[in-house]
Amino acid sequence: MYKMIENNPSLAKEYIEQLESVKWNNYLTDKEVDNILSNMSPKPYWSKTNWESMLDNKLREETPYFNHNALYVTMSMISSDSGETLQNVV
Repeated sequence: MYKMIENNPSLAKEYIEQLESVKWNNYLTDKEVDNILSNMSPKPYWSKTNWESMLDNKLREETPYFNHNALYVTMSMISSDSGETLQNVV
């Protein structure tokens, strides 16, 4: 693995993220997030940077239930699918 990290750090990161997912019930990598959000219509209300700045670090992950990427995608899906309705209700 050390040799792979030296020779191909991006591929090594992908492998490590895949191995990391074993300890989570709901885990998404950065690449998976980008793929999901690129196909979302309408587009999510928040960028990941904006979303991260709004939430306290303690709220972003809850081991082993979800990692920060899974929470971000879930919140983006809800806002994309039901954002207009939620605005009318609130």
